This record gives sequence, C-alpha cells and structure tokens, in this order.
Amino acid sequence: MEMTSRMVGGPDGGDFTLSGVCPHCQTKALFMTVTNTYDVEINIYHYERYAGMQCHACGKFILGSVAQNGEHSDYEYNLHYPLGIPDDRVADEIPPHIAADFREALRCRWADAYNATAEMCRRALEAGCIDLGAPAKAKHLINKIDW
Repeated sequence: MEMTSRMVGGPDGGDFTLSGVCPHCQTKALFMTVTNTYDVEINIYHYERYAGMQCHACGKFILGSVAQNGEHSDYEYNLHYPLGIPDDRVADEIPPHIAADFREALRCRWADAYNATAEMCRRALEAGCIDLGAPAKAKHLINKIDW
C-alpha cells in the first residue's frame, strides 16, 4: 500500500504526516505522529525518521517511516507497519469448496508467494471443472478443461 508523506513544522526536526489507505479500517485516511520521532542516520546525506502514528478515521495506530535525502529535501514515504490484510473476498456465486481454494490463492498473491498462488489457482480451477461435470478421474487438468 503506497502512502504519501508531508513535512510538518519545517525541515529541522519537524514532524511528518502520512496519507493513504489505513491497514486497519481500509479507509483513505491521514496519519499524524503521536510519539516522538526517532532518526536513523544512514549516511551524511540520507536518514530515515520513524514515529508512532494514528489513523484519523478509525483511531488505530501504525509505525510510519519517511526518508530524507539531502539536507533540506522533502520527506519521502519509506514504509509503514502493519501492512494490512489481504482482500480475499470472492463472489457469492462461487461454491464454498471452490471459494476456499481461491481465497487462499488471493492471500498467497498478497504475500507475493507466486508459486503458492499458481498452485491454489490450479486447485480452484480443477475443483470448478469437476463441479461442472468434468470426469474427476481424468489424469491431467488440461483434459478436465477440454471436457
């Protein structure tokens, strides 16, 4: 989930805000710092700033970070935690025994587990073929699809 950052209070020790989709309530929201900031100097020209932040939509908290390259440059969004939860909703028309595999495929995709995503999509596709009447004993998925 991408966020945008903004400097608040000037370049010398100022706070920052983040705006983007809240990982808790899934609403586009503004996040304000609610703790002191912690600076990590990477080198003389680059440092990262971390702070506890609060969502103005739901009131829950995240850890947000921005990076600054150069002495007086603007902050750039770096990262935030938690990252959120995957959206594994499927259409109501999909039978439950197929939807379970497809939901797992969506969660695998969210975690960038591409091999697991492909395997779970294959399982959902095979279950769909069998559900439509393809012979379950067909040895290969391609035969079930051709059916």
